[in-house]
Amino acid sequence: MKPDVGRLGLLDMLEPSVRADFLRHGREVFHAAGAVIHREGDADRALEVVVDGRVALSRLDEQGYEVQAWVLEPGDSFGEIPLLTGRPRTHMAVAVTAVRLLRLTQEQFIDLLDRHVGLRDVMMSSLAGMLADLADAYDRVQRLSVAQRVSRHLLQLAAPAPDRQVLAVGQGEIARALNVTREAVAGALRQMRADGLVETGYRAITLLSLQKLRGLR
Repeated sequence: MKPDVGRLGLLDMLEPSVRADFLRHGREVFHAAGAVIHREGDADRALEVVVDGRVALSRLDEQGYEVQAWVLEPGDSFGEIPLLTGRPRTHMAVAVTAVRLLRLTQEQFIDLLDRHVGLRDVMMSSLAGMLADLADAYDRVQRLSVAQRVSRHLLQLAAPAPDRQVLAVGQGEIARALNVTREAVAGALRQMRADGLVETGYRAITLLSLQKLRGLR
């Protein structure tokens, strides 16, 4: 599940002068694909904005399995809850691709709030929009078939190009991310293979056509 990609990111909502100050205060941080940015429960209270690449947020369920919550793209931010409430990190963040982040510590962000009164309103608007998007996304997902949910998940993991590409992901991981049974995922992939959309192997799924796969959404 991912917030609506049409929603403006935090930086896009800022006035030019505030945005420039935001960028000046922030520190660029780079992570290689697959790197763990932070873990669920970490006490880190920084705000991070995705500049380039994609970041997957996930958490552990009651059985200790990792369940993916959503994938963030350029413009999306994360860390607002620890930053504003003091609570530990609620999700693990992993770089899906090579990632460039803009990172602001709590002290830096408070300093920006003190100097730019309108930033508080932007933060509230951003958080409200995020919650609304998540609620809408959850509602939409519940109405989709397992095959549609699997296709959406694969498209989230895929790069925008090329049209044919291989994802290093197993059926169990997909099942845990979507909170469905492995058998349901296997059945959906069988149908997708029969339709010429994917090929499957050990912990590998080849997407044969992103364009056709999007037709299942």
